[in-house]
Amino acid sequence: MVHMSITLDGKVVRAKKETALTARVTALRARGITPHLVIIQVDTLAASSAYIRQKVSCAQTVGVRVTHTQFPASISQEALCEAVAVHNTDANAHGIIVQLPLPSHLSKDAVRTIIDTIDPSKDVDGLTTTNVTKRATGDTTALVPATARGIMSLLAYYHVAVAGANAVVMGRSALVGTPTAQSLAAAGATVQVVHSQTENPASITRAADILIVAIGKPRSVTALFVSPHTVVVDVGISEVDGQLVGDVDAATVAPVVKALSPVPGGVGPLTVVSLIENVIDVAEKR
Repeated sequence: MVHMSITLDGKVVRAKKETALTARVTALRARGITPHLVIIQVDTLAASSAYIRQKVSCAQTVGVRVTHTQFPASISQEALCEAVAVHNTDANAHGIIVQLPLPSHLSKDAVRTIIDTIDPSKDVDGLTTTNVTKRATGDTTALVPATARGIMSLLAYYHVAVAGANAVVMGRSALVGTPTAQSLAAAGATVQVVHSQTENPASITRAADILIVAIGKPRSVTALFVSPHTVVVDVGISEVDGQLVGDVDAATVAPVVKALSPVPGGVGPLTVVSLIENVIDVAEKR
């Protein structure tokens, strides 16, 4: 008998989530509250604009209001901080995001200052130092970055047991790897993080019940990295020969593992809806 892994379909989960979020927005509106997301964009990078269109589309689907403000690439750190601060004091703005990356004339320290200007209670990308620190100390009131939240939603929908599981996260980025490791640990998993300096990573990943791959190297995780009991979530997305592929070599991994998220159509659809979910959470807390 040929082994077939379960496909962790993010589109199915997103549709269910959108239905639930629409109901929550309807209930808020009945109380005179319209959840409102502010998106601040600097420059007009094609990829950033495409991501923003997805966010706006999802927000409109569930009834969340969006204000999208664009600034020229030449904007100063001070002017950008001022633009953010205006929305901090607006009681009708529930979520604020500064679309990354920012232009190269803004240093790493400048970007940190700009992000930290966002009121942490409105930081729906979960990137302020306050929220990063809260997550690191296991504080469950912290806002969680959308991709990490989407991964947890995907696992929950497919009844993947996280508590007591041996989870391995490949990649330690501030946006995906680290917050995902923290979310898994908070849910009761024993978590190991594998990165570019880890020796013999495959020996660690093969023992995983749950393997999250977010390293930005197309098709680099092969069947050698997995076991029949592994549930694999592929966060990577790259274009190779005109085709969108993940960090996992799906052709060799899918026949081996218990479950695998596809690329595209796995984590991607849930990242956007999880951001909107964060906005609605903030609106409800208000």
